Amino acid sequence: MGLFGPSKKFSRMQTEEERYAASGAFQQTEQVTRNKSFDRTSRARRQTRQEQEQAATQERRQQVTRPGTLHLQGGTAVLSDGWQFATDKLPAGNLNGLKVDGSTLGDLSIKDLHDLATNHGPNCRCRLSS
Repeated sequence: MGLFGPSKKFSRMQTEEERYAASGAFQQTEQVTRNKSFDRTSRARRQTRQEQEQAATQERRQQVTRPGTLHLQGGTAVLSDGWQFATDKLPAGNLNGLKVDGSTLGDLSIKDLHDLATNHGPNCRCRLSS
């Protein structure tokens, strides 16, 4: 039986566009385009979120008018030598020996206090450095 027997006859040939659509390449390129647009939007959202977090961190850190020193004793941070805050949420007056047992002091995290302290900073190589 030949290739073009009675059951194998073509009454109409497909156009090039129909063969392209039947091959599935069109759906693949459409999916790739969707993935690229999703990546762009998720990257933009991630960048916006990072900018918002950085702005919030700067706003929190501006509550400190004068930083002092910070000493770590286990899981507790001890403030000394002249910390002054410009907010109602934090204690006023002499803060020498104030212990921060939790993870925050008002709106400031221990990481914020660590980065602002005069005897510490982002490159001090203690356990709070990132």
